[in-house]
Amino acid sequence: MDFDPSVLNEILPDCPDLQAETLQDYLQVLDCGLTELDRGLSDIALADVVRSSHRLKGASQSVGAMAVAALCQEIEAAGRANDSSRFADFRTQLPACAQALQKIIRENLSA
Repeated sequence: MDFDPSVLNEILPDCPDLQAETLQDYLQVLDCGLTELDRGLSDIALADVVRSSHRLKGASQSVGAMAVAALCQEIEAAGRANDSSRFADFRTQLPACAQALQKIIRENLSA
C-alpha cells in the first residue's frame, strides 16, 4: 500500500483540518528529503544517505506513506552495510515512488 490514511486517523482522530495540514507539511518534508537523499546517493556519501533515509523513513511512517518508508528503510540498510551497489537504482526508484505518493496525497487533500 502506497498510502494508509488510517495512520493519521489514529493519531489525529476527528481532526480533518489538522490531518490536512500535517499532509501538506509532509509534502514539503518529502521534497526536501528527496533532494538531500539524492545528493547523498549521487555522491555515495554513506553517512548522509543513512541520516537522510532514516529521517525520511520516520516522517513517512508517521503519516502513512508506507511505500516511501519501505524504500527508505532499504536505502538506510544499504547505507549502514556500506553497500552502494544499488544507489543508482534507488535514485530512480525513490522519485518514482514519491511522485506516485504525492499524487495520492494531493487527491486525498482535494477530496
